[in-house]
Amino acid sequence: MKTVISYSLILILLLSACRDSADRPKGTGCFILGGCEDTDYDLDNIYFRLSFYIDGKYLFYQTGTMNKSEISKDYIITVEDVFTLCGRVEYDDSPVYASIRFIPDPRDSMMPSVIVDTDERGAFCTMLKGGRYSILISPYKQDTIPQLVRDVELSEDISDLTISYPKDDIRLIYGSVILDTKSGIPVEGINVVAFRQISNDIILKSNISTTDTNGSFSLVIPDSKADFSLMLSGSQMNPDWPNITFKDIITESVIQLQAISLGSIPPSRQITGNVAMDERAKIIATMKTDSMSYTKSFTTDTGGYFETNLREGTYDIVIAPEDIYNSIWSISQFKDIKIPDTTTYKFSLDRKTTLKGRIISGGNSHTPQIHLSRMSGCRDAGDNIQLDTSILPDSDGYFSTYLSQGMYRIVIDSDDPTGTPIVSNPLCIETDMDLGEIQLPNSAQLNGKIENKLGLPLSDIRLEILLKQKSTQEFVPIISMTINKESFSVPIPNLDGLQ
Repeated sequence: MKTVISYSLILILLLSACRDSADRPKGTGCFILGGCEDTDYDLDNIYFRLSFYIDGKYLFYQTGTMNKSEISKDYIITVEDVFTLCGRVEYDDSPVYASIRFIPDPRDSMMPSVIVDTDERGAFCTMLKGGRYSILISPYKQDTIPQLVRDVELSEDISDLTISYPKDDIRLIYGSVILDTKSGIPVEGINVVAFRQISNDIILKSNISTTDTNGSFSLVIPDSKADFSLMLSGSQMNPDWPNITFKDIITESVIQLQAISLGSIPPSRQITGNVAMDERAKIIATMKTDSMSYTKSFTTDTGGYFETNLREGTYDIVIAPEDIYNSIWSISQFKDIKIPDTTTYKFSLDRKTTLKGRIISGGNSHTPQIHLSRMSGCRDAGDNIQLDTSILPDSDGYFSTYLSQGMYRIVIDSDDPTGTPIVSNPLCIETDMDLGEIQLPNSAQLNGKIENKLGLPLSDIRLEILLKQKSTQEFVPIISMTINKESFSVPIPNLDGLQ
């Protein structure tokens, strides 16, 4: 059996709930591991996202939907109604070097935002479709200039867009940070930022102010009336501080905040311990409360011994071998670990689990491949470690590999350019698992062409085919291909063959 480990990011797809492999239909067009009967995906439609560069300079996206009845026909994607928009950003009559994000309104989750940077003169140019946008401006000089949000209607009739920070809609907020109310000792080197959640896509932030030797800070709020929350965090000067949130502390009438005391911040304690393994490991300790979060990472020596400082509290701890791909030990999670609770902490890791199965070729000479992507731990315990592995089956189609425990997504495809993959739902793999016999599905072909009505050349054209998940309304890419000519032929799941 051949095994290939890949460290590159692999595109993995969401799927419907997985059932026992014995229930899986054999020899059908179903492309979902576990069966297509009760899938959470819209199998009546195919969604696409086309990306390309216009005139070699502007990256653009176009999206659309086709019913499965249209798959057998030649499909035409027309590129039109895109115009050039130029402008500049000003703050206090001076140019702003910033990142500008154009977010379509209403939001299209298939359509990425258009992002462009201004130059040293605050100027920018991009290409957009007409419509309503929320524009988020994020200055690179974060210590003095806040973000700004503007809702605008854009069309080709607007040849120049100048965005100026309104002087009558800006608030200056002052405050200080002290160690505790009893001593009143100022704390230097604390980053302070005000923020407000405007939508799921936009969090509007003030400038980031670092407290000086007097513990003082000043904030520029890009809204004169709305309530803002405040976040304190460590800086390079004073790194070992948790993130502390004060919700809606800044109201319309507030100019000077009362001194903010850090007296409720738990003290730091030295701890020692051992991980039962004869190799180095990385430890991630996370503590969260309603108003505070604190994460610290540290490593053991080659014998598993560690010594560090952690603030008092209750932690979720994740431990991973440093040589994570070759170690026999799995990423392991430990919940509700109290600091301090003992003089020496001891942890034992689980061994990796086995995933195996067999791919039935059905006489196909193309080589199948199994892609495994670890997204996180199976439970919410601060484990966001992501791993990607690819394996090849042996000549009889059998495959087997060792995996760290966690939540995985699986894609099984082949080097057949006319084939489509079989995909699985996110699986919590905590014990040995046998996927059974798996047969790659039949595919259909989507034929069509791109009609370019812009009068400008298109390059680096890429077409993605997506499915829509009904429960979350999210779109999941399943095919991605580069198109070298205006005409295309793309393999897609055989939706018509499922009924």
